[in-house]
Amino acid sequence: MKETPVFHVEKPGLLTSLQNDGRKGYQHVGLGPGGAIDPDALFMANLLVANELNTLAIECTLVGPELHCLLDGIIAITGADLSPTLNREPVPMWKAMRITKGDTLRFGKPIQGARAYISRHGGFLGQEDLGSGAYHSMASIGTLLTKNDVLSAHSLNGKGPLLGLSHEHHPVYKKHVTLAVVAGPHEERFNQKSTMAFYHSTFRVKHGNRMALTFEGENLTPMKGSLLSSGVNWGSIQVPPSGHPIVLLQDRQTTGGYPRIGTIASIHQAELAQLVTGDTVNFQPITIQQAQDKWREHLKQRRKLYARAFGRRMPTLLNKA
Repeated sequence: MKETPVFHVEKPGLLTSLQNDGRKGYQHVGLGPGGAIDPDALFMANLLVANELNTLAIECTLVGPELHCLLDGIIAITGADLSPTLNREPVPMWKAMRITKGDTLRFGKPIQGARAYISRHGGFLGQEDLGSGAYHSMASIGTLLTKNDVLSAHSLNGKGPLLGLSHEHHPVYKKHVTLAVVAGPHEERFNQKSTMAFYHSTFRVKHGNRMALTFEGENLTPMKGSLLSSGVNWGSIQVPPSGHPIVLLQDRQTTGGYPRIGTIASIHQAELAQLVTGDTVNFQPITIQQAQDKWREHLKQRRKLYARAFGRRMPTLLNKA
């Protein structure tokens, strides 16, 4: 299939990169999986333009890029509302639309959420490292967009179904969320006062990146003493000496030596991804079984959407770290 330039990057925006589900199977050598911070928004972006799972799309954070179209095609924008426009006219999100050679896609003021996704029918081609073109900020591999880059894709005829998600099903990214937490391996290292504070206080996003979100609020005080480093995963909640919890995200390190009071349930990936500085959260205890049940129901809904879009069962992706 022919590779063809499809976008010229007039302005890259803030931390704009190509993302898919990342790289599986390298955690044992120190490389976490990476991938889209909001997998749900990426899933819908690809679904709306009839792309297969794991197709590369553009992820942008708070400040979107300015892209000049070099080839007719079909695109969709999902995730955060960063005020997208086409030729300076507002365009709808969560809906596939045609884009014509010479058009310019721009973004403005962030209205809701932190990360938006731009998909194109046929996907994008990126710098592939270890089986994926997804940008990994800690390893500096994959594709990070810079000014005057030219994005290429497999050449397609620009025709296809224009799918859309009804407005009532658009996610709402709230400024305050409640996150379900499974007890962590070091919960017993926290006294009752700290545990009560963790589950009954409100925490504020202090800062964040693709690696983690740091929260501030009630100080959590783990028991003193050495702790061997061990493997960490998405959603691990580490508590450093500062007492401010850190929630690990896609570009996390693979091991950590800080006590882990809990792990965020996977059902909350989108909510965490769309938090910005100043947003607040509460943590709520949940059992492993409850977390698994919620995730199974989430996957069930994904399969239904995929089947309706493609007329066949959704393939199973390996969930290997």
